[in-house]
Amino acid sequence: MNMLAIVVPVFPQEAMPAVQPHLDVVMVFGFYTAILTLLCFEHRKRSINAYMAMSVCLAGMTAYAFLQGAWPLGMVESVMSVAAAREYFQRRQDRFSRPLHLHLVARREIRHILAAESRVSRLFGEN
Repeated sequence: MNMLAIVVPVFPQEAMPAVQPHLDVVMVFGFYTAILTLLCFEHRKRSINAYMAMSVCLAGMTAYAFLQGAWPLGMVESVMSVAAAREYFQRRQDRFSRPLHLHLVARREIRHILAAESRVSRLFGEN
């Protein structure tokens, strides 16, 4: 029995050409908000204002997530944005709630302790 096989290529030569994804405004916006969010997250211990900047960047990432159709991620980032803004206002209130002279007294005491005790005296004792 002689069988004739008909070979049909799975991927013919006239298939869809490889299309590179184009870089649109939404992708660039998402990239920059993600990078800025990471930078603000890194600097949040150094400055109170970094919390508010991180909150704004997270709000931008929320908008990006909703524009891309990833609404669960957008919901999580909106909650994180509100939490960062709340942390900013709480730390700002704590900073201004203490009188100024308490900050100066605390600094003076720290300088006094550091001047009275050196590394050598801690290692070898008072001689």
